[in-house]
Amino acid sequence: MAPDAATEKGMDVGRNKVSVGAGDKEIVKFTVRSDGDHDKVVNGSNAETDSNSAGYTADATPPAAATGVLHGHTDKSGMVDQKYVGDAGPLARNGIPVGTVSSDGKRVGVHEVINGKLQFRMIRGTMTLYEQTHMQDNVNSQQELFYEPSK
Repeated sequence: MAPDAATEKGMDVGRNKVSVGAGDKEIVKFTVRSDGDHDKVVNGSNAETDSNSAGYTADATPPAAATGVLHGHTDKSGMVDQKYVGDAGPLARNGIPVGTVSSDGKRVGVHEVINGKLQFRMIRGTMTLYEQTHMQDNVNSQQELFYEPSK
């Protein structure tokens, strides 16, 4: 549930396709295999964006061959997602890593699961101390999405 090299590079190369700029709605797309050394970024279907008191959301149905989700956050969100399910939702539902792009397209991070442990790491750029603190809180609460039921 971590991006391989082609998916990770595709998220980085395709970051400007989902960077929101000054907009107030998230943008969501997906990575799929392509010829060459990186995945390409494509649209999903049934894309919807929304906002509420908890923050901004974007959702879409991934293509069958999706290798990852790539979405852009608004400037107000920075790199931090909503608490609880947040950006870890598609990873929990579909088992594919979730890339996050800052509004200016200069930073890219990814939610992934390594040995059963959810983590968020940066592919390009760095997070502010505020973002690091809040993202870690979110990741800690999102970890329960990946617990396996006891037998």
